Amino acid sequence: MNRLFVILLVLFCAGCAKVPYVAKTDLQNDHIKGRVKKLKHYGVWQDRQGNMSIDKGTDSIVIEYNRDGNIVVEEKYIPGVPGYQTRGVYSYDDKGVLRSSKLYAMGGSLIDDTRYMYENGKLVKEDRMTEDSNHYDVSYKYDNYGYPVLSVENYDTVFVKKYIYNNKGHLAKVVVKGDIPRVQKFKYDRAGNLVKEIGFNGETTLYNTYGYPVQSIVRVKAEERGKKKSFYVKFDITYEYDSQMNWTRSVMSNKGDVMSITLRELEYY
Repeated sequence: MNRLFVILLVLFCAGCAKVPYVAKTDLQNDHIKGRVKKLKHYGVWQDRQGNMSIDKGTDSIVIEYNRDGNIVVEEKYIPGVPGYQTRGVYSYDDKGVLRSSKLYAMGGSLIDDTRYMYENGKLVKEDRMTEDSNHYDVSYKYDNYGYPVLSVENYDTVFVKKYIYNNKGHLAKVVVKGDIPRVQKFKYDRAGNLVKEIGFNGETTLYNTYGYPVQSIVRVKAEERGKKKSFYVKFDITYEYDSQMNWTRSVMSNKGDVMSITLRELEYY
């Protein structure tokens, strides 16, 4: 009887053991499948008469990935302004490890320069210098399984983030300590898919099995008759997909009324 109990206890503990941490690529973090070389997404605008318009050139985000699935260039454009608004460039060593990133403003002036430092193969510090010579940094700590459990952001104010995981290694909670303490929670199904996120301000987001949000309940603040109040508004999100099951069209609506449409173009290796 005692032997059977020990065997059952061992099996139970083995099932509860946290899985060792495996770092994800940028594509994996964004739930993008396949070997994507370039991703471009842009908004579709609707005028007062209900006519849709698309401006692929001046209202878009263009992201280029290397063959390892990590970002090398990210450009953001805004309507009516020629050229990029910001351009991020990411540099890696010959082993594919991110070593530096630079963010440029319109016209090519440098906004900030970030260096990444590692110990035992883990990122331990981001050292950032801004265009006005201000210095900021972010430091990280890990548990015995390799999961990041603490980050300290030293900007104008200090933000401490604590990361808590479930026994399957999925991020379950983020606790932020700063001027305003906040908590962010995540829930998963039995297969390990993220199904629900409860944001810092009580916003709730539901996800489909592809990792994309399908419903968002956000908090809206307004003033009525001189009194401030807040209420929650629900938005539904639907998608169209390509052959790789990456979404190419996203429609956000509220009670059947279309609020926004976003299109994506994906180029594969």
